[in-house]
Parts: sequence; structure tokens; C-alpha cells
Amino acid sequence: MCNSPPYLLPAVESVTYTGCTADSLVKFIRDRGIHFSVVAPRKLPALRALYDRASPNGGAVESHPDYAQDPFHMVLVRGIALPLSSGPGALKPVLPPQPLASCQPLGPGPQGPPTI
Repeated sequence: MCNSPPYLLPAVESVTYTGCTADSLVKFIRDRGIHFSVVAPRKLPALRALYDRASPNGGAVESHPDYAQDPFHMVLVRGIALPLSSGPGALKPVLPPQPLASCQPLGPGPQGPPTI
């Protein structure tokens, strides 16, 4: 998950990966057979390029679909199969349930029946 392109500086916080850049780490991931996926709130070409370089085909571009439901997001998944939309509107965003508005007055607790 990322919201910015990878830094051009090498890693310094990890003893194992000190000096490794994002490019070399992606090659390490590919060579170990690890499935590399990208989830980002923006379509970033640098992240797409990393995803393509992590391909088991040695960087050859595969036709992996972008599973994002929002046209501005990017969801590139490798290693599992997700259902594809079969047309416009096939995948709909899941929204949390909203409470229904009621026409009852705001007041202290329930009220009894009106007196006539």
C-alpha cells in the first residue's frame, strides 16, 4: 500500500536490506517467487513499473487487470484470482449501512399515545 512513488534512496533501517533500492528489492521479491501486489489511492506510473518488474516473467508486461472500482485508484493483485466486472456497474462499492431518518421528535425517551 502506498500513496507516493518509491524513494530513490537505498534502504538504511534494515540490516538485511541496507543499500537496496526499490528496484533491487523488487528483483529480490521476483527471484524468491513472492507475489508482489500494489494498492494505491492514485494511479502512479512508478508503482505500475515496480509491479511489472516483479513479474515472474522477468519484467515482461503481463495483462493483469486493475481491480480498482474507482477510476483514480490502482489495485494490481498477483497470486490470487478476483472476479472481474462484466460491464459497467457490475462491481458496486460497498457502503456501510446508514441509519434511517425518523420523523420522531427529539426528546427524553418514548412518549405515550396522544390524549384526545
